[in-house]
Amino acid sequence: AKVINDEYSISVIIPAFRESAEDINRTLAIAKHRCSRPQSIQIIIAHAGGCADLHQVMQAERDGNRLSVSDDGTTIPNWGDLQLIRHSTGGGRGRCMNTGATHARGRVITFFHADTIPPRNWDSSILSALGFANNNNNNNSSSSSSIKEVSPSHPRPTCCAFLQDIDASDHALKGGGCPPGIIPVSEILCYLRCRLCKLPYGDSLLSFPANIFHFLGGFPDQPLMEDFEIISQLRIRSLLLNERIVIIPGRACCSVRRWQKFGVPYTILVNALCVHRYITGTTADELFQFYYGRNQDGKQQKQQQQQMKKTD
Repeated sequence: AKVINDEYSISVIIPAFRESAEDINRTLAIAKHRCSRPQSIQIIIAHAGGCADLHQVMQAERDGNRLSVSDDGTTIPNWGDLQLIRHSTGGGRGRCMNTGATHARGRVITFFHADTIPPRNWDSSILSALGFANNNNNNNSSSSSSIKEVSPSHPRPTCCAFLQDIDASDHALKGGGCPPGIIPVSEILCYLRCRLCKLPYGDSLLSFPANIFHFLGGFPDQPLMEDFEIISQLRIRSLLLNERIVIIPGRACCSVRRWQKFGVPYTILVNALCVHRYITGTTADELFQFYYGRNQDGKQQKQQQQQMKKTD
């Protein structure tokens, strides 16, 4: 069984496969600036391969992981811990995140996508949503000793996530245009999916009490729909037990790149088809081939997994 030693308040897991080191560096910088207590946060990058210059970026982040000053003159403490670990067994994002979670030493485990930007005070919002009180009076403490569990809420929160927005910054657009209608469409769809159906996706900063996450066995070992599956388990539990999934009002800004590449109608249709096919019996491996355009009996998927094993 996984031992939870609560050394940090939150362990942040960032899976990285063929991600831009620049994007990861930007995510870390903004997350630190918008964090209320960076010294109580453990950062774990699970590197599955294909991220050029990631080692150099991480080394620079470690070297600079000291007190810094923000634009408004506020002193920003360093992260409590910063790790780069290797994931070399393939299997998709779910298995990669599980690998990162084995190194987690926080009371809460939060999963970032490499290009997802959190809202302000994301850490205190997560702790509050999951029923923990963040004592900000002890700003020099790097452990979770200043994070105490408040009186149990009814029903008990087992997961939380933010609403979603689209990152339309110049950096995210990378010289391209923002697809027409994407922002209002994404806001409406996110509201319906999260608020009414309690079905947040993985790029909403899914967060779990560490004991709950490990009790569930982590994400299912499948190449796609791992976030849908674990949230579905919790939704079923909430119908049978005194539990709930909490949607936090703040918005996490998500990548616009797939919307840019395929357009709004196509992306919505493919996402809806994936959910429909999955709940009607299509396997995650088959959906992986469908979603990423794989064919030839999974030949390209096998080549991807082999590359992940060979790449540091």
